[in-house]
Amino acid sequence: MKKLLRFAGLVAFWLGWPVLWVYLRGKARTRVIVECQGKILVVRSLLGTGKWQLPGGGLHRGEEPSVGAARELLEETGLSVRASELVPLNEVKTAKHTTIYGLTFLYYGFVVRIEQLPALRMQTLEITDIGWMDPADMHAGNTSKDVLAMLSTWQRTR
Repeated sequence: MKKLLRFAGLVAFWLGWPVLWVYLRGKARTRVIVECQGKILVVRSLLGTGKWQLPGGGLHRGEEPSVGAARELLEETGLSVRASELVPLNEVKTAKHTTIYGLTFLYYGFVVRIEQLPALRMQTLEITDIGWMDPADMHAGNTSKDVLAMLSTWQRTR
């Protein structure tokens, strides 16, 4: 069933790309690296290429990036953290050759470390898969380029 949902999401992503491009252009987004016991929390979105992503999403009008990141993390995974627990990683303007296919936007990266693996809950009709991955197993074949760039920055700053 997950494969069917991912396939439907990929088709919808490409069919809806012109609308997504107009809607997302110039919008700020968030991504959160959640690290626990050497693993990184990853999700697969319904709309997208099927590659692993970090939890996160768009900011509401006037919303502080850390507040939006904490909200998106809770919505997508069921994991609740306070905005004050999120450590800013950086602001990154994605390159045109990322998995966003020509769309350049600003995203705010955050990091949070938790001690114990929590129970997770996927957001219905937005997330098709959720899990924990070893960063060494994340590569261009299974993970989006913007996530790999963010992980590289994080690993250099640890």
